[in-house]
Amino acid sequence: MPTDWADKVARVIALAEQENPKYLDVIDDVVAGALSAVAIKTRHRDPDLIVAALSHVTRTVHGAGRGNVPPIAQGGWRDPQRHGGFYRVAPGFAAAWKAARGAGR
Repeated sequence: MPTDWADKVARVIALAEQENPKYLDVIDDVVAGALSAVAIKTRHRDPDLIVAALSHVTRTVHGAGRGNVPPIAQGGWRDPQRHGGFYRVAPGFAAAWKAARGAGR
């Protein structure tokens, strides 16, 4: 069964708006793919915020208690390993995120 990324993204956004709206800016940067993980940490000046934002998406998409995000090939929203210092996000998640949040963010 294909993943309904639009539904999962809508839940991520709704819960982030309640829990910590700063998560949305972090995930905007991760999805855009233009900044390395180090640059995202520098931009947001709070390494704990980055970890919390990534964990928020993982918990919301893959379920509570999920410790590690599965690879994209296994249905993960992002690859657990960075690629050349950059996060790699599932194309379906990225498309749904940009549709919901606006491609220019």
